[in-house]
Amino acid sequence: MRRAKHYDTALDFANKAVSVVEQGHDDGSGSSAAYGVRAQAEAQLGDLAAASDDLNKAEDFERRAIAEMGPMNADFVKRQYVPVLKGLLNFHAQVLSALGKQNESEAKAAAATKL
Repeated sequence: MRRAKHYDTALDFANKAVSVVEQGHDDGSGSSAAYGVRAQAEAQLGDLAAASDDLNKAEDFERRAIAEMGPMNADFVKRQYVPVLKGLLNFHAQVLSALGKQNESEAKAAAATKL
């Protein structure tokens, strides 16, 4: 729906995905995806503060997913989960910059670079 520029509909679907997450029906990476997609829809609709809040949640879930996978799955984590976290951090940096929060934006961008 986002690709088709139906942002209101995309946000409705993202809200449903987040409600599933809030009921405990997904893992860390899936929860991260739900909040990340909702943040994208919110940003596209101009609600940058809500997008930033959801990006914080998405980042936390993705970090937990990485930690839960552990060193036994290092290659998988490196190929799958780390790029997702990096993307979330970079997008969050853009949102924070648009909100005029340069220090926070730079911190997110620096964290993404370190991954």
